Amino acid sequence: ISLTAADHTPYSITTGGVIQNVSGTSASAPSMAGIVTLLNQYLLANGTIKQPGLGNINPTLYRMAQLVPGAFHDVTTGDNLVPCVQSSLDCVNGQAGFRAGPGYDQVTGLGSVDAFLLIGNWASAAGIPTTISLTTDANQVDLNGLVKLTATVTGAGSGTLSGTVSFGVSQSAAVLGSASVVASGNSGVATLTIPANMLTVGSATLYAAYSGDAAFNSSGGTTQLTVTNPAAGVSAVVLIISPSPVFLKTKDAPGVGWSFTLQVHELAGVATTLTGFLTNGTAVPLSSFFSRTALTAKGTISTLIVYTGTDPSRVFTVTGQDASGRTWQQSVTATFVNKQGSNGASMALISAAGSIQQDLSNTSCPWSQKIFLQEQSGYTVFLFDFFVGNDDRSDQIQQIFGTTRLAPLGVLSGTVCWNSATLPAADSYFVDGLADSGSFISSTLSATFSAAAASTAHALVSPAAIVAQISDASQSASAVLTLNFDAGTPTWTAGVFPTTRTTSWLQLSSKSGAGFAQLTIKANAAGLSNGVYNATILIRSANATPQYISVPVSFTVGASSSISIGGVSNAFSGIVAAAPGMLVSVYGSGLAPAIQHAPSVPLALSMQNVSATVNGISAPILDILPGQLNIQIPYETSAGPAVLGVTNNGQVASFPVLITAASPGQWPHFIGISGVVVSSAKRGDVLLTFITGEGQVFPDLPNGAAPPFTTDARALPTPLLPLTVTVGGSNANVGFGGIPNYLTGVTQVNFTVPSDAPLGPQMVVISVGGVQGNPVPLTITQ
Repeated sequence: ISLTAADHTPYSITTGGVIQNVSGTSASAPSMAGIVTLLNQYLLANGTIKQPGLGNINPTLYRMAQLVPGAFHDVTTGDNLVPCVQSSLDCVNGQAGFRAGPGYDQVTGLGSVDAFLLIGNWASAAGIPTTISLTTDANQVDLNGLVKLTATVTGAGSGTLSGTVSFGVSQSAAVLGSASVVASGNSGVATLTIPANMLTVGSATLYAAYSGDAAFNSSGGTTQLTVTNPAAGVSAVVLIISPSPVFLKTKDAPGVGWSFTLQVHELAGVATTLTGFLTNGTAVPLSSFFSRTALTAKGTISTLIVYTGTDPSRVFTVTGQDASGRTWQQSVTATFVNKQGSNGASMALISAAGSIQQDLSNTSCPWSQKIFLQEQSGYTVFLFDFFVGNDDRSDQIQQIFGTTRLAPLGVLSGTVCWNSATLPAADSYFVDGLADSGSFISSTLSATFSAAAASTAHALVSPAAIVAQISDASQSASAVLTLNFDAGTPTWTAGVFPTTRTTSWLQLSSKSGAGFAQLTIKANAAGLSNGVYNATILIRSANATPQYISVPVSFTVGASSSISIGGVSNAFSGIVAAAPGMLVSVYGSGLAPAIQHAPSVPLALSMQNVSATVNGISAPILDILPGQLNIQIPYETSAGPAVLGVTNNGQVASFPVLITAASPGQWPHFIGISGVVVSSAKRGDVLLTFITGEGQVFPDLPNGAAPPFTTDARALPTPLLPLTVTVGGSNANVGFGGIPNYLTGVTQVNFTVPSDAPLGPQMVVISVGGVQGNPVPLTITQ
């Protein structure tokens, strides 16, 4: 169902004596809750229901749509479409989402609600009523006992019950578990046995909620249970695994590990002693896991466990003894989940060359390996570990790939250098990441090395990049890629990377051969929506230098002479450079139908049907003008050549952009400590300025977002790469360098003019990761 949530028709609320307008689901959801409250009150007053509570109302809503269609106002126009990564799942015409239409749809459901008809006709649309009786096998149980919950569901009409019953605690809203109904005609039973230590000492109100099904309505019931402490001098212990289940985490050498915490809690207020520890029934030394064995009254002992085996689960058991001599035993099961493949995020680490061959012409990096990291399941991945053999290069992820973020179905590329005078030993790469699904994932790649080839053949391709453009999806484009060698006839192979369903538009006339060749490259737009598509042709030759050549291919569908891009530069400095997270200005013609500035943060991905992508990843938009766009480079953009695409109401233009890990551009003004823009300052003065192009930040920020206003200044996102400031060549103290909670893609820099700064006109230079930004003049006075 739908309720209004838009800013143009907000809800008026009064808080603190002030009338405010609010919108969004945080307004419409409680409004619907109010309607359901009135419905509950009406049904009680008319005797339709005997006690408060409606349970799951969804089945009745769908019945009402058939029996009393006037209770809903069908919404037939509009959509919830948003720009999406071209290669992502369910991305059609560059957008993901649904359109409204007659009847039920996935945008507005059954439609908006006519509350009067909904409430007045509820009884006529209701299904078969049910009642539920909840009982326990004991009225009182101590913390060391078990309690069996039995829910009996009875329908008031004929049919066969189905569905589930959920059990929980009313006071704490804790969920105890669920069970399927075992039915016999119009009645059924669901049971659940739980340890009493899932509850707290005292009187507990337990509930059972029946889900309902296509014929029978939902219902609920409660019962009381008293939980007591054990007898005097008897402890009560519970084991807890956190997190549960345990997801694949890191390379906890050697091998892949699952890292989790096992907590031992005492609940009854009686001290006890740990006497043993078992995993899957095998005893292991307590001292190897626990720093102490004395568990204080209502105290906790915890241990960090790293498991490197292959079992899907393990049972951990702790034994103990109270001062009275009573012994006890408690167990808990840890379940290990490797969320890779079709059921979760996954990524692949791929090498451009099978074996790394020595390049005698490159003395600074004789063994150089091009690697690609590809996400394969549609999740954003945050990279945090990168090992080359036993060498931890995690602090170089940003320099190697340009970013620490991997887009859904995206690709990062980088180069790893082996600077060795002798042939390195075979080794491997290991990458760890955390997906936005919450799972930890990893990928490995073997690295082998060989001496320089006896052949001195050098491989050449022309052109170095292919740009294809067509006006609509009924067309195709072709180009010829010439491969040549200056000596001999080395064998070669060619292929398209990445190999996904969204690069099937690119086809090669030949995928292998020897010596000179002319490959016909065909780009077919059948099934593609308007937008800019990217792929790479990888040509490998083990007996030539270089061993591999990558040829980027850009394919624009919907190209038009009415839109063009003439240049892209740093929005602050005007320097032709780009970095992940940077604000850039895009100059051209026909870029937008009118002028508009982003009304709020987070920035939208589309304004007036104008959108932009970088390597197929949607870019947040700050401003649109017919001759200029100000956009943010997505944080997931890989270092190296990239393609910017702009779509203006179906008309598309593209432009090449070079991405580096950082490329700071400084705002051409300074603000003094008093908040006034200044062009001069004294030694010791504190000034602030702004840069964009600082690259990846930590904590991570979503594209187009600013930190929440509640963020403490010490927790604001700061550049991962080191930030420095010089004034007239003298190093300045940086008091703060981070993204404030009112800006997107912009870092505020507070610095103190050095005491040894030269007097007179000087230049202030801000560097990030050793990359210098544009110098900005500042006059230093006494």
